[in-house]
Amino acid sequence: MSKILGVGIDIVKISRFDRLLNSKNVNGSSFVLRLATRLLNEKHEYGRFLKLRESRNIGNEAKYLAGAWATKEALFKCLDPEDQKAFEFRQWYRFYDERGKPHVQCDSYNKDNEQFHLSISHDEDHLIAYVLREETK
Repeated sequence: MSKILGVGIDIVKISRFDRLLNSKNVNGSSFVLRLATRLLNEKHEYGRFLKLRESRNIGNEAKYLAGAWATKEALFKCLDPEDQKAFEFRQWYRFYDERGKPHVQCDSYNKDNEQFHLSISHDEDHLIAYVLREETK
């Protein structure tokens, strides 16, 4: 039997990230790359973001960053206060399994009896992420 340990939810406006990328992308600014470095997991997310940048579609870049932000904010909210103290955005990452189901995890989070379930959705300008922290036995 499993036990729910925590839930977290976050909602963001994609247009906030779109405006940020549009305003900071001028004159070769490195702001966007610094933001992505602070927010995204280097091994699992950053490369995907760079591919989106190559496509020069700021809307897709904004949606990707907004999704990462909302996911990690929701994740933070479902952690215990002690785990929140050690939380770093870029340690955690979201990914999709072979069926397209989203997940969130951290390679250095050493609690083998826990799973983090992610549901993420967007409609026009709003993106919402919901994370459920479950103890498994």
